[in-house]
Amino acid sequence: MKIHEIETNLSLLSSKGVSDTQIKVLAEHILGGYAYVSRQDLGSHEAIDWFEESLKTNLPESYAKVMHDVVMKNYVDNGVEYLESGYDSNQSHRNLAKVAGEAILLAGIKNEFEMCGFAPSFEDVLEVCGSKMKMESTELSAMQEIAIRFGANQDFLFPGVTATEEDTPSLEKFALAALMGNPIICVRSLFGLGGLRKDNEWNHVTDIVQFAKLKVTEDKRYYPGLGIFYIFSNLKNLEEMPIAKKIKEKNPVGYEILEEIFQKIHQVKDNDYSGVSILCSQYLPSHKEMKNWEFEAGSSSYDFASAFHSPAYEFGTLARLFEQVVEGKNDGAKLSKKIIEEGTGKIWSFNSTIHLPWTSEIAGLSNNLMGQVTNSNGEYAVRYGVGYKGKSLEVREYHYKGGLVSYALYYYPQSDTFNGVGREESVLDQGGSIWKQISKIGFMEFALKYLEEK
Repeated sequence: MKIHEIETNLSLLSSKGVSDTQIKVLAEHILGGYAYVSRQDLGSHEAIDWFEESLKTNLPESYAKVMHDVVMKNYVDNGVEYLESGYDSNQSHRNLAKVAGEAILLAGIKNEFEMCGFAPSFEDVLEVCGSKMKMESTELSAMQEIAIRFGANQDFLFPGVTATEEDTPSLEKFALAALMGNPIICVRSLFGLGGLRKDNEWNHVTDIVQFAKLKVTEDKRYYPGLGIFYIFSNLKNLEEMPIAKKIKEKNPVGYEILEEIFQKIHQVKDNDYSGVSILCSQYLPSHKEMKNWEFEAGSSSYDFASAFHSPAYEFGTLARLFEQVVEGKNDGAKLSKKIIEEGTGKIWSFNSTIHLPWTSEIAGLSNNLMGQVTNSNGEYAVRYGVGYKGKSLEVREYHYKGGLVSYALYYYPQSDTFNGVGREESVLDQGGSIWKQISKIGFMEFALKYLEEK
């Protein structure tokens, strides 16, 4: 695909007032996305070649050798199957990345158990994670170094994406559909504007404790701080942690902060919804629609996008705070505590539309153009929605010239993918009862409870 072809395919955006400059920016982003796209699964032999080259290019030689040896001794080629719509992770590549990711998880969990004063054997870690992976002690030591060095920045494991069907549209068509208000279901969005997901599997929204458990025991993907959070959630009291006494004596203020976080984690209410569809996408409304809600525009706004991320930041904040407290430092501890405790009060999606597995540096392929494609007045909207049990609810966030923002609530009684007859719409009043509920419990939980009660 060449840049001028992509620009031509996006030319319809001119009718929405999008400038040639913005079309070019979007086209360049999509061209970058195509570097990770295959029209069909490339098979295990190609996948192994990709994996070896990625390790060689991105890791120091000694780490690359260890990672390669660990993965190849545990890798089993069971073939591939594509169950979802749009573009999904290249399954042959993903099979290798999953083994590598599990190895990093085991190493990272062992590191964090040791930080807490435990001395787990490799067998102990395998039991915690429900893993059967084989690894020599020297390999495990090297993997522990890799987990520390790379943490969640595992872009070298991103397997790229594959069109799940022969007639899967181009990235440009996905981008156009989103901007025109008719997003197409897609697992991995590489066109920078978010999107719509409705997965057949792994379509959960859970509380943060369940999220951590599933990451450790099912998904087997490592985030720094995940092990410490998992330990906190599984101990009956903080004093069971071997390092607790040392922290309490050396840094009683820091210990009290950890104790308060521990109590918050144990107050988390069980939440586990399955069969959830997720919408987080930029949109270019008609002039009429923009004018319809302009009377409610103001200068204040709410961070709806935070509901569509994973709690990786919260886990990482806990890891950094824990390290500081162990060292006897409490700088910024109150802010870190606030971030973590706010995270325990939310529920989290496993199938966000602004998420690419293993990525950090290239994560923006999914959503970093949101807000940058506008009409001729510099206006645009973002759609935030949840579908559940055949119904869906979305908030549309309208952005006007001068930085003003307004909100509207859309309810679809006959569709969990934000369309269909009988749509209801109303202003979302900043300061009204619904706004207060969303501010208190977060949009994700509010939407699911709303849909359950309707």
